[in-house]
This record gives sequence, C-alpha cells and structure tokens, in this order.
Amino acid sequence: ALYNQWHEVLTNALIGGLCSSEYIHTRASLILLTCAVRVFPTRGMAGEQIIKALTPLQEDNNRQDIKAAAQGYFSQLIKARSDGVWREEDAATTKARKEMEKRQVEERRKNAEKQSEEMEKESAAISRELG
Repeated sequence: ALYNQWHEVLTNALIGGLCSSEYIHTRASLILLTCAVRVFPTRGMAGEQIIKALTPLQEDNNRQDIKAAAQGYFSQLIKARSDGVWREEDAATTKARKEMEKRQVEERRKNAEKQSEEMEKESAAISRELG
C-alpha cells in the first residue's frame, strides 16, 4: 500500500511539473524522469499518464531544449516499457497495448503509402506539364 501511495504521489508531482507553464518545473521533471527511467515508473497506468503529459511537449514547444529532452525521454520510456520495467502490467493490458501499437504501425504504413501515391501522381502531372 505504501509503495502504491509513493508511486502515485511521485507520478502526480512529476506530471504536474511536465504540465507546468514554468520552464524550470518542466525541465526539472524531465531531468528527474530521465535519470530514473530504468526504475520508474513500474506501473503501467502511471507510465501511460506520463506519456500523455509528454505529448504536448514533444510537438508544440517554443523551447527546443524541452522538446528534445521530452523526445529523448519518451524514447527511453518506451524502451524501458518494452524491456519489462513496467512490471505491474497484467497480461490483458499488455495484449491490448501490443494490439494498439500494431494498429498504429499499420495506420502509419497506410498513410505513407497514400502519401507516396499522391507524390507519384503529382510528379507525373508535373512531368506532363513540362513536356
């Protein structure tokens, strides 16, 4: 019970820092999370909450150092999850996550194919116009 309480308190504090509008809070949270990535979080729910809080930092951020740190930590966190650091994930959750990841990969592949086809059509149209 104490472990769960500490895990929840730490998760909430770090997510609060990630979501803060203060640069130093966000930076400190990213530094702490990066240093502890091999041992924290061990609970899947906490990890998913952290990933959700990282998403805006990775995309729309004026500060490139925060964006780079968020992307770096995200990569390390995904690797840690794959390596089994999130020990408290049950089999059903693991299966659902893997299926979701598979769907996302398939969706990205389809989008890439569609984009490639559109580029080929544009290229052919330009070639026809040029002669």
